[in-house]
Amino acid sequence: MEKKMSITATAAAVGKVTLLAGEIINLTKTLKEADTLPNVPFPTLGGKVFWNTIAEQDGWKVQKNMFTQHCRVLDPNNIRLAWGFSEEALLAELQKLAAKKG
Repeated sequence: MEKKMSITATAAAVGKVTLLAGEIINLTKTLKEADTLPNVPFPTLGGKVFWNTIAEQDGWKVQKNMFTQHCRVLDPNNIRLAWGFSEEALLAELQKLAAKKG
């Protein structure tokens, strides 16, 4: 037997989905406004696909993803040490990390 939702239940479900969508939009906006985001050092393949290298210094790289437009800092061993949406902040992070690890 087919069960139908009442108009009230449907409206409540739509309301919850709308609130969730709003929360996701707010989270995305917050992430894009942050200079850098929390990072766990993570091995990468070096960005040969989907990434453009926008700066390089002594084997360190700042790369920008072609689709999401987020950036990341890779060390000379292609380990991601920082990431975020602010290209300027990641360029500064590259300088800081490269000088520190020297």
